[in-house]
Amino acid sequence: MAQDYSYRVVVKSTDVAGNWATVYSTQTFAFDTAAPQSFVTDPANTGWKTAGFNTITGTATNDVESPGTMKYKIYFTTRGGTGYWNGSNNWMSTDPGWLNATWLGNGANAGQWYYQESNLTTKWEDATTYYIQTQATDRSGNTESPASEVWFKYDVTLPTSAITNPGNNSYFRDGWTAFSGTWFDNFAGLNEGAGSSGMELLL
Repeated sequence: MAQDYSYRVVVKSTDVAGNWATVYSTQTFAFDTAAPQSFVTDPANTGWKTAGFNTITGTATNDVESPGTMKYKIYFTTRGGTGYWNGSNNWMSTDPGWLNATWLGNGANAGQWYYQESNLTTKWEDATTYYIQTQATDRSGNTESPASEVWFKYDVTLPTSAITNPGNNSYFRDGWTAFSGTWFDNFAGLNEGAGSSGMELLL
């Protein structure tokens, strides 16, 4: 029997007189040896969050059947150690193990899942990198291994900048061609991507 397929078995009976049953017995089953895969869609992997939020969403897929169970972990690592979300209201120093997410299961072999907790909105710590691990298990008992992992950075502190030249309320007789100043950001750094110097000057 080929692995990772769904099968249907149909049975009907006949007696010695040659009468065939008109009612068929039908059963379906899946022979599934492949583990499902899970993905986090929000927060985006390697992305930024700049405001509190309380919902994590994702998807999961499988070869034959829809995944049936979703688990998750949220943690961060700093110089002071590692913190784990306890699943309800705060961070803890010890790993609580896998926590339950809600599986929506809206597809034949794929679907969406989410975790939502109102207390989480105010518990994200500024200037911190967070990691989310997910692990799906299908209805045949195959568990995703290794678990899937994404990371994102949480930054809610605005950068600051100051003009050093020209000085405030200063006077000049001759023109000049350069402005100068300083800037500071506690975590993300200056945005110097394509088409941006990270600073805007308004005259």
